[in-house]
Amino acid sequence: MSTAVDDSQEPTDGERRDPVTKAFRMLAWMADSDQDRWGVRELARGLEIAPSTAHRTISSLEAAGVLVADPQTAGYRLSLEFLRLASKATEDVPIRHAAIAHMRALVDTTNETAYLGAYDAARRKMMYVETVPSSHPLRYVLPMHEWLPMHAGAGGLGILPFLGNEEIEDILRRNALEPLTDRTITDVTELNQELARIRRDGYVLSIGRLIPGAVGIAAPIFGSDDRVIGDIVLALPEVRLPAEIAESLGHDVMVCANRVTVDLGGRVRESEASNRSRSRR
Repeated sequence: MSTAVDDSQEPTDGERRDPVTKAFRMLAWMADSDQDRWGVRELARGLEIAPSTAHRTISSLEAAGVLVADPQTAGYRLSLEFLRLASKATEDVPIRHAAIAHMRALVDTTNETAYLGAYDAARRKMMYVETVPSSHPLRYVLPMHEWLPMHAGAGGLGILPFLGNEEIEDILRRNALEPLTDRTITDVTELNQELARIRRDGYVLSIGRLIPGAVGIAAPIFGSDDRVIGDIVLALPEVRLPAEIAESLGHDVMVCANRVTVDLGGRVRESEASNRSRSRR
């Protein structure tokens, strides 16, 4: 809960020495807010800092050109320069460069929407950083550039089983298995069984675990250090998933993710599902 603080409160020695952290926290708070303009006291309350500290941070960001004053509201907003830098940084993510052509090929093959998930080991969460839409008028739109849980939905479950055991345990310890729908797995034993199935098959089929009525099919992407760094996710309505095509779509997603892995210098991991597919050729 936000708390009001006294205008005269002075920054601590740590705050004085770490202006970059203060500035980054303010920008992150603004970006996550559902508003587009903020006043000094509003930012101070949201960040739980003194208004004087908020004002100093705002002044620094304004001088750097990433915040601009709004004379009509006496507030501040993110500048076009900030938006340019954020957009350019997103475009320059290596996993995106490696994935985009393969995602387009996947969409051409399946005519379903593809998403690129990226995993942050420090936060123990993932986000979607790229999408290629299908031509269907009915399709699910997943949240872009928002931190998402690892236990609910194909995006997280396409990554979680391929992390190290200690990392998985840390994720489960840090984050409650909250029920986002009535199909979300909230029992640790059941989740561990599901993770074992995903490792065996090489992909996850998730139905209604994050969004009611939505299907997600995901397979992991590995980097050059042999660690999972993200996944390819195919998203579609449940009404467009006859049981007989689920395994075929899973194979298509795995092929796409494996191609991205190879382009990143990673090693493709064999699964029982890929071995079955090879034996049928």
